Amino acid sequence: MRKPLLPLNWWAQYDYILLQLKKLTRSSSFIGFISIFLVFITILNYISGHKLVSSNYITLVNYSIIEEIVYRGILYNFFKKFNKALAYIGVSILFCLGHLSHYGIWHFIMSLLLIWIYEKYKTIIAPIILHIINNTYFLIFHL
Repeated sequence: MRKPLLPLNWWAQYDYILLQLKKLTRSSSFIGFISIFLVFITILNYISGHKLVSSNYITLVNYSIIEEIVYRGILYNFFKKFNKALAYIGVSILFCLGHLSHYGIWHFIMSLLLIWIYEKYKTIIAPIILHIINNTYFLIFHL
């Protein structure tokens, strides 16, 4: 009998880790610290001529985290107090305008998906992970 690739209780472990991440990310001081730290690293990397950290790392990780905190964590949460449907569309349009590329419709659809995931799992970690995966895909296959 072959051994399964994943232990049978892998989903329970995933749920536990996700629960701990949810608790951690609900702390506004934690999110604020991470945001300031990532912005600082990004600025420092730019000033140093992109020598401190790989620019691919900045693109894949820092920008994804910063964008998710700004677009989903701050803007979406602010606008959904008034109208959830308009918040979905408005933040997605702002996300497109923030990127200004020929992938505009993709950014719009991706933003809608990221907001839906954010709403479904009630944590910013889930859209951050998907955003990093998306950026990795585009870095590998479209550059």
